[in-house]
Amino acid sequence: MNEGARKTMELQRQVRHNATEYQNEVKSLYSWEKDIKSKEQTIKNAANATAKNNVPVRSQVEKKEEKAAKPISPGGSAAGSPTEKQDLPVDLIAQQHKKANDIKDRGNTYVKKGDYDHAIEAYTEAVDVYPYDPIYYSNRALCYLKKEDYNSCVEDCEAAIRLDKLCAKAYYRRMQANESLGNNMEALKDCTSVLAIEPKNIEAKTSLARINNRLRANATKGGPNFTPDRPDFVDILPLDKPAYKRSKKPMRRVPIVDIVSPRATSNSNTNQLRISDDDIDKIFNSNCGTFEEVKNDTKPKLESNPIQTPAVKLPEHTSNSLTPDTKIALQKAAKPTIVNSPALTSQTEATAAAGPVERALPPQPMNTAQFYITWKELSPAQKYKYLKSIEIPNLCKILGAGFDSDTFTDLLHTIQEFYVSNKEPTTAAVLNEISKNEQFVILAMLMSTEEKNIISSIISELKKWPNKNTSLLAKLTKAYHVD
Repeated sequence: MNEGARKTMELQRQVRHNATEYQNEVKSLYSWEKDIKSKEQTIKNAANATAKNNVPVRSQVEKKEEKAAKPISPGGSAAGSPTEKQDLPVDLIAQQHKKANDIKDRGNTYVKKGDYDHAIEAYTEAVDVYPYDPIYYSNRALCYLKKEDYNSCVEDCEAAIRLDKLCAKAYYRRMQANESLGNNMEALKDCTSVLAIEPKNIEAKTSLARINNRLRANATKGGPNFTPDRPDFVDILPLDKPAYKRSKKPMRRVPIVDIVSPRATSNSNTNQLRISDDDIDKIFNSNCGTFEEVKNDTKPKLESNPIQTPAVKLPEHTSNSLTPDTKIALQKAAKPTIVNSPALTSQTEATAAAGPVERALPPQPMNTAQFYITWKELSPAQKYKYLKSIEIPNLCKILGAGFDSDTFTDLLHTIQEFYVSNKEPTTAAVLNEISKNEQFVILAMLMSTEEKNIISSIISELKKWPNKNTSLLAKLTKAYHVD
């Protein structure tokens, strides 16, 4: 069977597996929907049975009997004596709300006609009748907004928001009033609240862009105290961490407080918050004072290897407190001296010829993240020693879900260049442990020609070794798709 046919079979097997999983999910979804419908039907049947079995309240039966037994007056009226108390309405609050809604509808008619004064009177009457509906305040705020009474508009919007925290109209009209009053930051907050309640509100999105542009334009004039752009600013971009580097701790919500500091006036001291140079010197330079770097124009030759002591410049705050004799002694001691050392020259040449010094070999990795962080910084020889330090049964677990094609290629190169060359007896076991990883099936199917040649060369060499495990080699040949 050629390679193309093998890949086709693998893909067909994967498609069948995915189809089976999808079918099981759909079946479970249908079963859940059926259970929900049956529960709803049970609840409806129970409610209907309860309604049929309801017995009339005794007080209502008695009232009906009294009305039936009550004689009708000669004038044909069923009313009682003037001193008799009449029954109160069953739901007084509902009747008040209904009355207020009727008054509100009258106010809406005035708004359509553009008569905002009468509309305000109608909405005020509705508020007096039933002050618990935020719509009355919101509609009256609209009238105040049309009459350019922005402060009254803000007050009514705040009253509506106190009754309903999700009243988007109140937030939007307060945003318009604050924007007209010049309170751009307050308008920005209200616009953000509207988008939080109604993310698809096109008018709010347009207003947000308009307010942001105005804030940027007024940043250097009379707006909020924004920090101006500087060339040394660095944009902090989001990190796209692979799965093995991500934290497994649960996420927590961090409260954010929006604080806008007032702009500094022209009379205020702009340098009052600056840290002085002396304080910086005490913190970072161990109170050594300012210094200047001394650079030589000509580079000394390597044969003579001159060693020059740098010229020392006395700190300003130190030089002021020294006596003249002490200053002269320090200046004599600070004169540059040149020493030619042949031994040091030969040592420097030997170090330069030896090349860069490699870092010490890190300890055995304890988890996946530690392995990948260390692996990318090692040289090929160190990768061999580092891989050899990992216990073979733990290798599959150490590779984890972050096992990618680059790491797979590095492992194959390490095994070919060092394991096979040194005839490590654990070479086949390492290859077998790598093939147990969940990502290996995909990586093996997508191997490049170079990787296929490497693994073919490794298995060919393993077959030539005297103490070879025939069954293990056959398993590796099948797993790595070696012809």
